[in-house]
Amino acid sequence: MTDVIKKLSDAAYELSQLCAKIDDHDGVEIDQALIDDFQNALGDVTKAVDRRKLFIQTIDARIALAKDYRDRGAQAVKSLENLRRRTVDATKFVVANNPNIPFRDALGKQLKVIPNQPKLVITSHGWHGTEFELTVEEKVVDKEALKKALLEGKKFEFATLETGTQLRGLK
Repeated sequence: MTDVIKKLSDAAYELSQLCAKIDDHDGVEIDQALIDDFQNALGDVTKAVDRRKLFIQTIDARIALAKDYRDRGAQAVKSLENLRRRTVDATKFVVANNPNIPFRDALGKQLKVIPNQPKLVITSHGWHGTEFELTVEEKVVDKEALKKALLEGKKFEFATLETGTQLRGLK
């Protein structure tokens, strides 16, 4: 690449020298050799510029192609993740609805549907002014204390516990 830069630099220098000679000709007829040199130098610079333009166009085309591959790859990942989720959900449904069937793999590892830990879901900011409010620089909820109170059976309109299940044994 440095060779190409040097050639462009040399051609530009020669062109500038020739332009200076033409500008300083003092009214004397410019001989044909100087004009030919000028045309050759100008042609070299033009070719160098055209080569760079073509090179940049090629790079731009490859960038566009790489972005297209990236986008298609991201779309394929999303599609495969959805397929995986649907397969796990369907398998979990079958295992949960048939508790008397021992679903096992070839090595004897059993598929099980087990409950998750309850997840705290805060539905509004109604916790302001409650015993769960922590005073820091910004008011935040004491999620551990709130979750503990909900697990003890207390009810709050601004928070609930979500329970779910997970399928174990597929990995």
